[in-house]
Amino acid sequence: MNLRLFLSILSLCFISIIFPENTLAKEPLKVVFGISRPPFIDNDPPRGISWELANAVFKKMQVEIIPSFYPNKRMERALIQGDVDIAVEVQPTHPDLYYSNPFISYRNFVVTRKREDITFRNWQDLTGYRVNAWQGALFHLGTGFRKVMRGFKLYKEFPLQKAQVQRWLLGSFDAIIIDETLLAWWIQTILPSLNEAERNQLDLNFTYAPVPQNNELWWYVGFRDPKLRDTFNIHLHSIQQNGDYARIREQYKLPTH
Repeated sequence: MNLRLFLSILSLCFISIIFPENTLAKEPLKVVFGISRPPFIDNDPPRGISWELANAVFKKMQVEIIPSFYPNKRMERALIQGDVDIAVEVQPTHPDLYYSNPFISYRNFVVTRKREDITFRNWQDLTGYRVNAWQGALFHLGTGFRKVMRGFKLYKEFPLQKAQVQRWLLGSFDAIIIDETLLAWWIQTILPSLNEAERNQLDLNFTYAPVPQNNELWWYVGFRDPKLRDTFNIHLHSIQQNGDYARIREQYKLPTH
């Protein structure tokens, strides 16, 4: 080992002893999560897969957090403007921010009612139909989707996915683009709240088709401070290796199609 490399390693060890990890955040960190996406995240009370995963990492980082809950677009804006320190479940799109390793994935499908006999192979197959998706899907689903959606009879994005699922269930839309676990969760939640007439008109026989190319969409944790990002990545890897990550996901697992 040459002298320069030895001195560099010694310096890093000295810094880690004198300035322990939790000095990265002397005050509680302001962390924003999404809303209305159980079982991934819900805000009343705070719970869900992403909530537990993130808090498992923050605990290992020895930091306290002040959580808030915003729709997708407001989350990203709050992080860019410096209103929060960290945003959980964002896309790595802004050059002035720092993003974690892949944090959690959603498996997105185009779901239709079997009786309507909609065959889906690509986005063009939805031409003339009423389609809904989550807030921001227009950008998350790629340029091919953006080109074709102008041909949809109706296209709407929902910041609250309960409203997205309920409007589709009750027939306002022909196709819904959504993660399969989110859809199963919201159907279980919504059905008891419907009146008898609404339940009688439901068709619960669905056709699932994965979105084109890759239906697994990974989400990340965004930071304003690269040191916090690096420390988060270390402990995210730790809970992936020790089984905590898989255990948290498994306890929320729902039957899917």
